Parts: sequence; structure tokens; C-alpha cells
Amino acid sequence: MQVEIFTLCDAATVCSGKLNIPGTFDRLSFAKFPNESGAFAIATKVRCEPEEIGRGMNVNAAKMKVKAIRDFMLKSYREME
Repeated sequence: MQVEIFTLCDAATVCSGKLNIPGTFDRLSFAKFPNESGAFAIATKVRCEPEEIGRGMNVNAAKMKVKAIRDFMLKSYREME
């Protein structure tokens, strides 16, 4: 399994089998932390090999998203200092 895309963006949609990612960015900037940011999305594309299909995954997606966002925001905040 390979993660091909993992990005922050303004929105993400799938239309006719195509992933549309407008407004992609890799950094959030805040004058202070914690701070409320505008809405954003996380777009991902994961490619599986044929032998991996049907294996299933034991992943708690909600916890992974929260941790990834928290880690990203902390990293961005530390870079501002």
C-alpha cells in the first residue's frame, strides 16, 4: 500500500472517478496558538497492490485525522517561533 497524495486543501471532491483538489497548501499560519482556522479538507489517495485488495485495514480513521492535524498544527506553530 502506498500513499500517493496527502495534502491540506480548500476542498476535495470525486467526480467521474477523478479526484479534484482545489486550493492545496502545506502550511497553516497563526498569529497565536491555539487558533480557529477557516474550513479546510485533507485529501488522500492510497494505491493498493492487487494482492492487498480484500485484506481489510485496522485503522481508526478519526483518531488518525485528529492526530495528523494536531501534529501538523504544532509543527507549524513551532516553525513560527
